[in-house]
Amino acid sequence: MEAAAIVAIALSNGGGEPPDWPDFIGIVLLLLINATIGYIEKYRAGNAVKALMASLAPECRVKRNNGIWSTIQASELVPGDIVAIKLGNIVPADARIVSSPGGTISLDQAALTGESLPASKTIGDTILSSTICKQGECEAIIIATGMNTEFGRAAKIVDGARDEAIVTRITAIEELAAVTILCSDKTGTLTQNKLVIDKDTIVKYTDVEPNDIIRYAAYACNQENSDAIDTCVLDSFGKADSIDEMIIVKSFCPFDPTTKRTEVIYQEKSSIKVKMITGDQLEIAKETGRRLGMGDVMYVYEDIINSKDGQQSSIDEDKINKTVLEADGFASVFPNHKFEIVERLQDMGHLVAMTGDGVNDAPALAKANVGVAVSDACDAARSAAAIVLTEPGLSIIIDAVHGRFACLLINSNSLLCN
Repeated sequence: MEAAAIVAIALSNGGGEPPDWPDFIGIVLLLLINATIGYIEKYRAGNAVKALMASLAPECRVKRNNGIWSTIQASELVPGDIVAIKLGNIVPADARIVSSPGGTISLDQAALTGESLPASKTIGDTILSSTICKQGECEAIIIATGMNTEFGRAAKIVDGARDEAIVTRITAIEELAAVTILCSDKTGTLTQNKLVIDKDTIVKYTDVEPNDIIRYAAYACNQENSDAIDTCVLDSFGKADSIDEMIIVKSFCPFDPTTKRTEVIYQEKSSIKVKMITGDQLEIAKETGRRLGMGDVMYVYEDIINSKDGQQSSIDEDKINKTVLEADGFASVFPNHKFEIVERLQDMGHLVAMTGDGVNDAPALAKANVGVAVSDACDAARSAAAIVLTEPGLSIIIDAVHGRFACLLINSNSLLCN
């Protein structure tokens, strides 16, 4: 374009005619607009990485060679350090549990998986940076820090994917109409990230009625430090404030998370193949898929690419790609897994759209041909996406594919399409 500008001035008319100023000015304006959009894209990529890294723990308790505990910045940790993790602490780096007074701890892994239910970890298990201790305490040895952690790699993926992006993402609207596969996060996107009790599906093993089952469950809930399931049961019971007046708690038994139910949002079917990609457990993903009519042919992605001993699978790439293409979804995934799934589908020639709302969705949103952040998405997801929905639900995506665009927020600018 620079050469075209020179031609417009020096050679376009010749014969002593004056330069072609309108063409020259038009080309220069296009160059300025292109440079401005490129700067905005790089600035937004930086915001996505900052939003990811803001979730990391600033300080931690560490024991080094002298055996004395001290408080240091998490950025000063090195592999081999021993750190103490207690209730409410953010895990400062990837580590392996070496001791725990209670044998197990409970971690909130929402920053990586998007799921609100805590995961249990025991001695020898790996705990990941940015997860939060919800119950118990432990000592752990650091095995990876900074950009070498799972969380750090997610930030690196976002940065790298955004560096390779087209300087203008207004074309995302045209690309969306050509999408053949839509990958979607489950929690907060296909569902409301809100647990409810489905009374119609309660299985009775005695003559106790469903309402009484909920009442007994409410009695077993921890009201002072309730988790997601406790809150769901107490809300369904509706008389949480009166429980203390009705009973005396003699002992506390945690609610079993394997029976959780989630509320889902139904949407119209489309010709686009939709795949669920979630950090939740495989059983929950399959049940959600059945209820949404998406199918329940789902896998744990890491089991597909790795063998049982954790080594790279001997299965050839063609077979892995065939499984990824034909699957209805994937469970127990981390941010880098979502990124890899989108990348595999693109390598097979598909235009891929990705929807999501959490930090863990940011790498895949940045990698997808069209990244779509839902209306209540976090800053990291918004920064990584090409399109940000202003209204709840995913029906607007179907409208976009059919050419009936509503008001979308594109790259932080309002754009009305007919």
